[in-house]
Amino acid sequence: MAEKISCKLVSWNDVYSKCEVLSDKIKQSNWRPDTLIAIARSGFVPGRILSDFLGVTDLVSLKVEHWLDTTAQHKDEATIPYRIQFELENKNVLVIDDIVDTGKSMQETIKYLQSFSPKEVKSAVMQYLTCSAYEPNYYADKEECWTWFIYPWNVVEDSCNLVTKLFQAKGELAADEIPSLMKENYNLDYSKEKVKKCLDELVCREKISQVENKWKLN
Repeated sequence: MAEKISCKLVSWNDVYSKCEVLSDKIKQSNWRPDTLIAIARSGFVPGRILSDFLGVTDLVSLKVEHWLDTTAQHKDEATIPYRIQFELENKNVLVIDDIVDTGKSMQETIKYLQSFSPKEVKSAVMQYLTCSAYEPNYYADKEECWTWFIYPWNVVEDSCNLVTKLFQAKGELAADEIPSLMKENYNLDYSKEKVKKCLDELVCREKISQVENKWKLN
């Protein structure tokens, strides 16, 4: 039986609207950042949008590794693989990500940035899951129930990973079996066309192969 994961797709319009709400909250707090640091990879797009809304052009990025590339699974601890040197002395720094889930990526980032003697470091995310060990300074939405949100910038990655989980549970699958399994296990509505694109991508990545009218993992 495939692992059941509560998933929800987030549209580009949703992302833009959440960033606008987030920007308004930051402005209303009468605190202005000098530097924006987007957590890579998930904070890239919100960081750029907030740079526009806030009028802060000093936008840089820091890669933090916590979530694995298998969707909804993470390492025990967050780590920073590239120890970039930042010029942050006496600056107000805003760390940006798409969501705070466990809170470990944000905590590790802020701990690292504090070593550069900033004036103050605050955090901003589009969505704050209350199960997190860390509460961000700014957020657009508070989510009480754990959900795996699929943002526009990781649709292909998550779709491939979720379909792969179905193969791991079922062994072989026909293409027309997948839409109902995506709905049953992940609460996602996938058309036959979307499933075909996902299967084609998994073939391209050499993850699956076709056997007669079914597919299986390589």
